[in-house]
Amino acid sequence: MSEPSVSVVITTYNRCELVGDAIESVLAQTYSNFELFVVDDASTDDTEAVVGSYDDERLTYVRHETNRHLSAARNTGIELANGEYIAFLDDDDEWVETKLERQVERFEEASSRVGLVYCWMDYYEGDEVIAEYHPTFRGDIYPRTLGRQPLGNGSTWLVKAEVFDAVGGFDEDIRRGVDGDFVRRACKEYHVDVVPEVLTVYNVGHGSRRITGEDEDSIRAAIEGQRTKFQKYGPAFREYPRQEAIVRAKIGWRRTQLGEWWDGIAEFDRAFRLAPTCTTVYYYVGVAVFHALKRYLPSQSS
Repeated sequence: MSEPSVSVVITTYNRCELVGDAIESVLAQTYSNFELFVVDDASTDDTEAVVGSYDDERLTYVRHETNRHLSAARNTGIELANGEYIAFLDDDDEWVETKLERQVERFEEASSRVGLVYCWMDYYEGDEVIAEYHPTFRGDIYPRTLGRQPLGNGSTWLVKAEVFDAVGGFDEDIRRGVDGDFVRRACKEYHVDVVPEVLTVYNVGHGSRRITGEDEDSIRAAIEGQRTKFQKYGPAFREYPRQEAIVRAKIGWRRTQLGEWWDGIAEFDRAFRLAPTCTTVYYYVGVAVFHALKRYLPSQSS
């Protein structure tokens, strides 16, 4: 197998106690032809010292002077990248040592139309697997990406560098749905493939700031993120009404979380009209009802 070059981008912000594990999982890769950029998004902790403790010529530390958020940090890495492929790793995730090797192999075997290869990931709390994400989507999946982001998080991807030339980098104007927005643009122009092996570890047991809370601001941000899809991909939703129904159902669920029941019901109604047999719509209705019962029944019985 030839060894095309890979650029790895770790983005980090105030995670000095975690970023070392991410770095070590990259340096331990069985695939050796890579460069590693650690992009520090203006951390105020000991991140720079932690990164500086690794004496490896493949590693380059880059620091933002101000906090510019995930999209900008990834874009900085993309601008610096020299590799034929680019991979991303969140600072609280880790890779299995064969991750890059297996994904490069898949690219070498795949059609030239493939622009992104992803892998499976497991969610860990400490040493315990608490959830799995093992999709098998291949080929042209653009319609599916409109309703949801089906490829796991960015830590599971290996992307041809040419994809970023064709569709651009990560949208720095959005805070929620960064991965999904890029996947939609990439999948409109390229096919995807998968390595059906768990090669990424998603750590959730440390109070990650990445995990969305249930406060009002985060829920409203999630609603706005869904609505942004209609602004950016409106014509596509008209072609694929089932995907619009899924987005409407997500918005409806979020509305009910805020206690805005009539607005939520209106979104669910639109979703059912668009796709009356879509099981995902029923799922979000069920989630809304379940959480409503969980929230209100105890208070009424006390």
